[in-house]
Amino acid sequence: MKRLLLIGVLLLNSQMVMALPTYWLDINVSSIDHGEQTSIDYTNLTAYYFNSYDKNNYYVTTWVQKFYLTDQRLANGKTYHNEKSFWYVDCNTEKYTIGDIAYYDRTGKFVGSSTSYVYTYSSNGWARAIPNSIGHGIGDAICTHYQLKMRSQKSK
Repeated sequence: MKRLLLIGVLLLNSQMVMALPTYWLDINVSSIDHGEQTSIDYTNLTAYYFNSYDKNNYYVTTWVQKFYLTDQRLANGKTYHNEKSFWYVDCNTEKYTIGDIAYYDRTGKFVGSSTSYVYTYSSNGWARAIPNSIGHGIGDAICTHYQLKMRSQKSK
């Protein structure tokens, strides 16, 4: 009986999936106007192949978080201090698009969101990252840190 109980406990433990805590990595990208602190979710940096399944043709996704020094205003008049957005970045063509965005006030209370459909067959319809822009800086940081993450995993 004790042996069956031990086997049951071991089987249950092997079925549990441990969620990793989010590790926000400050990337030192901000605008002159807002002076926001921008971070990327290093834990969830993930690459996917476009539908062509060409191993050289992929995009990287992760969450981007911005904390603003001053309150920002949504179209509905609500103010927010923190923004989290889900980015898709084609590192080869320097293009990006944003899927989901959530907005929070200074206390962390949710105040609004927006969602855009993201076409992942190719990045043809995505925005070009303009050199020296916020989008270029965020996209570059996502691609660089993804490559570093993959190298560190290969060396283990």
